[in-house]
Amino acid sequence: MELRTMTSGHAGLLRAHGAAVGRGCSIAGPIHIANASGGFVNLVIGARVRLGPDLHLDLTDSVTIGDNATLDMRCTLVTHTGGGNWSADAVRPLRVAPVIVGPGASLAADVTLLPGVTVGAGAKVGPRALVGSDVGAGSGVVTPPSGPLIARSREGRR
Repeated sequence: MELRTMTSGHAGLLRAHGAAVGRGCSIAGPIHIANASGGFVNLVIGARVRLGPDLHLDLTDSVTIGDNATLDMRCTLVTHTGGGNWSADAVRPLRVAPVIVGPGASLAADVTLLPGVTVGAGAKVGPRALVGSDVGAGSGVVTPPSGPLIARSREGRR
């Protein structure tokens, strides 16, 4: 709960609950952590990492963020899907897998990484990307820009 309301001191609190956090990190709050019943031992943050505000981390499995990586505001790292005892579980059963952000990788605002994804060293992921497969070292992922829908008027139809 404290991580969601703190304005500073995030690295110290994360370390106090079992996370490995390197030196020289810039961590803006709030941070939202789910599924950390055993503490934050599944979280490894390298040195000189920059974490933007409103970060969401699922610690069902391990989350590793390499040295010099940047995660912009509102990024979400998900290590499990399914398993909620609802009808979609038959189609998409429980999947638990680690998420890795490589050294020097950069995630723009609102990026979501799904279970098992590795973003390679120096890779860049553009804003609002939903990433379900690995991103190779030095490569990039962008999403198409959105625009207004073009509506046909009733008068224009015959």
